[in-house]
Amino acid sequence: MTINNDVITWTPSANQFGSAEVVLRVADNQGGSDTQSFTLNLSNFAVNRAPSITSAPNTVTNIEREYQYNLTGTDPDNDLLLWSLDQAPLGMVIDVTTGTLRWNPTANQIGEHTVAVRLTDALGQYVGQEFTLNVTGVNTAPQIVSTPITKATQNQRYTYTVIATDPENDALAYSIDSISRNKGITIDSNGVIQWTPTTSQVGLNNVEVTVGDTQGGTASQTYGINVGTVATNNAPSITSTPVFVTGIGSTTTYRYQVVATDPDAGDTLTYQLLSSPAGMSISSTTGLLTWTNPTAGTHQIVVGAVDRGGLGAAQRFTLTARANSNPVISSTAPTTVIPGSTYVYDIKAFDADGDRLTYSLDATSLGKGMTLDNLGRLRWNPTTSNVGSHNVVVAVDDGNGGTNSQSYNLVVAADAIAPQVRLIALSDTVNLNDTITFQARATDNIKVAGLQLLVDGTDVVLDANGIGTVKATTAGTIRAIAKATDAAGNIGQATFDVFVVDPSDVTAPTVDFKLEGINDGDFVKAPTSIRATITDDGSLDYYRLLVAPIDGSEFKEIWRNDNPTQINNGLLAEKFDPSLLQNDSYIVRLEVADNGGKISYADQVVDVAGELKLGNFRLSFTDLEVPVTGIPITLTRTYDTLTSNDTDDFGYGWRMEFRDTDLRTSVGKPTEELEILGRQNGFDDRSRVYITLPGGKREVFTFKPKVDQETAKVVGPLTSAIMYRPEFEADDGVTSTLTVKDTYIIRNKNTGKYYGLSGNPYNPADGLYGGT
Repeated sequence: MTINNDVITWTPSANQFGSAEVVLRVADNQGGSDTQSFTLNLSNFAVNRAPSITSAPNTVTNIEREYQYNLTGTDPDNDLLLWSLDQAPLGMVIDVTTGTLRWNPTANQIGEHTVAVRLTDALGQYVGQEFTLNVTGVNTAPQIVSTPITKATQNQRYTYTVIATDPENDALAYSIDSISRNKGITIDSNGVIQWTPTTSQVGLNNVEVTVGDTQGGTASQTYGINVGTVATNNAPSITSTPVFVTGIGSTTTYRYQVVATDPDAGDTLTYQLLSSPAGMSISSTTGLLTWTNPTAGTHQIVVGAVDRGGLGAAQRFTLTARANSNPVISSTAPTTVIPGSTYVYDIKAFDADGDRLTYSLDATSLGKGMTLDNLGRLRWNPTTSNVGSHNVVVAVDDGNGGTNSQSYNLVVAADAIAPQVRLIALSDTVNLNDTITFQARATDNIKVAGLQLLVDGTDVVLDANGIGTVKATTAGTIRAIAKATDAAGNIGQATFDVFVVDPSDVTAPTVDFKLEGINDGDFVKAPTSIRATITDDGSLDYYRLLVAPIDGSEFKEIWRNDNPTQINNGLLAEKFDPSLLQNDSYIVRLEVADNGGKISYADQVVDVAGELKLGNFRLSFTDLEVPVTGIPITLTRTYDTLTSNDTDDFGYGWRMEFRDTDLRTSVGKPTEELEILGRQNGFDDRSRVYITLPGGKREVFTFKPKVDQETAKVVGPLTSAIMYRPEFEADDGVTSTLTVKDTYIIRNKNTGKYYGLSGNPYNPADGLYGGT
């Protein structure tokens, strides 16, 4: 899984079925961060569901305006959605990603046009919406369709809601005449007229209401309000919207709360059921309509509300009773949270019948401070007092008797993650008495409670940006440690070493050493003491032991002493441990640095052998076997902890064993002159060859050339003229034999090295001698 430019991409493999927990983290450059967790459910096949279009079009427009329709749609699988036009008049366009549809009809396009829109998801499922758009030549004015209330009573509030429609669905603005405004009559943006007439306004009061659309079209309604001295009884009205669908069966109860209002303050309403199926009832006082065990079918229902004066209102609707599917909760809840963080669970649920869903949370969880909104978003900010396991039950209801719930244990786990600390300095090397500037930064998965800087064990004050300064008063290496503590007490730290140079120290230290008891040609098979002489005219900063294969590879530090003292032909506290190295020839280097920044070193070449490798682990896998007549081909890869710091064919510590013996010699790299001539260093009687066998075992062979007896008989006592033939002697415990191309070679009695008859140094790797 990768994230690039805020987009997460992942192609799961066949063995990754099930639930995958994903945690996203965002951080700014000031140390602030936030995380988001969710569960990704993977299956070996995906059931793709079609999207749906949730918007409805305006079906009338005219040539004097731009037609605009902003389509909206959803997809139950949260797939990417694309919009397109299957059928449209000339000039109509739609944005493929946002669904904004635009059209400027012309004079020759007056009339009806069929528009077909398609919404397609990323996997090819689609849904369509088709409608007929009527284009008129000019704007059609709005119409007032409500009937005014023409009676009022002095000192009682008069209310009349003007209802107007516009064929083009333009936004409407309402106003009344100025004479009515001067009488105190008001109208709001929703067309609600209100007035409390006084005694002086008893009688007929004419009112003119005007409603206008955005294109200049207007409609007016003129009527008279007869204000009397005796209270007038006004009929109530039912303002609630029925629930049109219900489930069926003995476990289902249909409910509809009928709500009615009466313009006469204090009037008491009585609710009635005027037409209904058997078994349905209504509360005469509350207006709650109920029906237990609804029967399937469509049912005509009429409810009424009557005031004390006998005036009433009725509402007729059709109720459809059908089999109901329970909603399904498809999401998996995160089950862990850390005190001080925000627990986030967005419940995903769907209903096969398309019913509107409502969410609820158990009372115990609500009492702990958890919240759940009407979109199914559960949130909680637990504290350390909430550490432990909490049972949470969320429920979803489709309003038609279908319910479902999800119960899980939410564990509030104490924060065990230490803060991440970063410590830097303007320079890692300064002169004595210079000022060193450090900067410490820390981030935490919850919150950083404290940040501290210690320089050689002494507290240093940090400013608001984590910056602290200290004066370098002592030569040598000083160590700064930045420690950060979070609210749970977890501590993270980072270190930074600064080398303080004494410019007055201009003389480099002297160093000489030798592995105790190891002479030229001896094998080192066990931890060996180091006898050394280390002196300096000032104070020392450190000394360390480094090792590199003799073939010229990079030196690697074995150990380091940061509190050194001068020593004269004495044993160092540390030893050279060959069990950490594979058998080979190495350059061992003792490096010494003083507080003036001067460095000296001494080298010794040693041969490491033996099978005592404490903690060494080797593992081989055979990946390919090809049965070929004679010699089968086998491809094997081997991991060896002794080479875990070196990269090979398959990464660090791994090597391919097919034709790879990792052959090395003790003769070292050739000189520049020999490299120019294409020659190798010559072998002598102490030269060794190291070979790795399949399975990782390392074997050693020593060069022991054999005197050629025929030439020895001829030259007699002239030893410088005796010819040899190359041979190798196996080390103790080695069961293999090593052979090279046969040839005649001569030994130089001054250097001990062997040469071919052409005068070139003898080395089997040289093409002159076979290029082994």
